[in-house]
Amino acid sequence: MTARRRILVTGGSGGIGHFVLQELRDRYEAIVFDQREPAGPASRFIAGDILNLPAFTDACRGMDALIHLAAIPNPFSDPPERIFPVNVTGTFHALEAALRGGIPRVILAGSDSATGLAIKKVPLVPAYLPVDEEHPKTPSEVYGLTKLLVEQIGKTYARGYGLEVVILCPVFVVLPGKEGQIAERAAERISRNLWAYVEPPDVAQAFRLALELPAVSYEAFLIGASDTLSPVPSLKLIEEAFGRLPPIRRPEWFEHNPNASLYDISKAMRVLGYRPTSSWRKFSRREIP
Repeated sequence: MTARRRILVTGGSGGIGHFVLQELRDRYEAIVFDQREPAGPASRFIAGDILNLPAFTDACRGMDALIHLAAIPNPFSDPPERIFPVNVTGTFHALEAALRGGIPRVILAGSDSATGLAIKKVPLVPAYLPVDEEHPKTPSEVYGLTKLLVEQIGKTYARGYGLEVVILCPVFVVLPGKEGQIAERAAERISRNLWAYVEPPDVAQAFRLALELPAVSYEAFLIGASDTLSPVPSLKLIEEAFGRLPPIRRPEWFEHNPNASLYDISKAMRVLGYRPTSSWRKFSRREIP
């Protein structure tokens, strides 16, 4: 019997980590490197801190791939002086530890916040629609900056050191307990993240698919639902929010579905085989505690 690939997962005890472990458990041997033991189905747990490079490197030895989820997940729970080192130095350590430990592929958790459109200190209109992976990235706060630097660090290690680097950039993740935010976010006149959302199982699906991508140097993918979380047509949302429509690069995206996501997930669908299953409409039918 062929041995299962061994995947080191940082942040396995976090909200998304739990779903990633569930997704991997029947296909891979998932080993969690984290400060606390996960509740999810890990093959093994290694206690450690991503800011401790020697310990991180030791954990990487003998692994076939690294999924790096450990990070501050939003700008609201921690101050900038903690967000920056955990997200930026932590990412540098992930890639350096993988390089030193002999791991060929690293999958990093990016964010739509790198664009500057999700969380912003200054008004920002999309340069064009739908927003894709090549959209200009102009963050105006520290969290978005850290996610932009995650991409830059990943590109550097792919270009200069030959690591295979995949960056997955989920939009607003509706983790358990956040379902009640759906109606609030849908009603926003100017959305915090262009009315985008995704459920954790779809994010986990994307991480598994990134492991299975046959050949890669560096790739980044937006990960989200296929629609917005608002019943209002997507282009009408933008026009009412900003008083005008930016250039529409892919009109067929909205012709096919008037409520289509304002983030273009077609690259993930085409290259990874990602198939979103999220639907905000089920939240509207569900009793929210």
